[in-house]
Amino acid sequence: GKPKKKGVPPGMLIDGGHTFVCNGCLCCWSGIYIKTPDLIGCEGLSTLLCLDCGNKACKDFNSSGPQYLTLQQSHCFLIQPRTLLKSQSHCFCLYSACALPCDDDVPSILAFCCVVLYPKFGIAKKFNEIPHKKVVGAPPGSEESSILPSEPVVKEPTLG
Repeated sequence: GKPKKKGVPPGMLIDGGHTFVCNGCLCCWSGIYIKTPDLIGCEGLSTLLCLDCGNKACKDFNSSGPQYLTLQQSHCFLIQPRTLLKSQSHCFCLYSACALPCDDDVPSILAFCCVVLYPKFGIAKKFNEIPHKKVVGAPPGSEESSILPSEPVVKEPTLG
């Protein structure tokens, strides 16, 4: 499996305690990610039915800053379907996520200009400060509904 970043819950690409919710339209939301040095670079993960894709750019860094400015990693696998659509991405401080149907990582949020209207009113709230409801009627194993890369159903052939 993928090594987890400290403070990042399973299924999430970023730490919601360092992300201010700016806009939300029920099944998608966007925000400002403020955790340094994690905000350096770009990263995206997407699942559409049985296709699981992801990429990273400028994500390997040390105390002096980014080491590379090129695309470092990408993947695309055929997987057993576990959702209709789910996507998370961040490019430096900008973060966005969507899911259909909504889940614990991408709950229903209605917000505009950093004013959260649903599920609970608030101004300039971090993602972790917004109440999340457990998804009712979610398929078995949905607590593992992460879009983080799982074992692919179809693997590339190996030489040898």
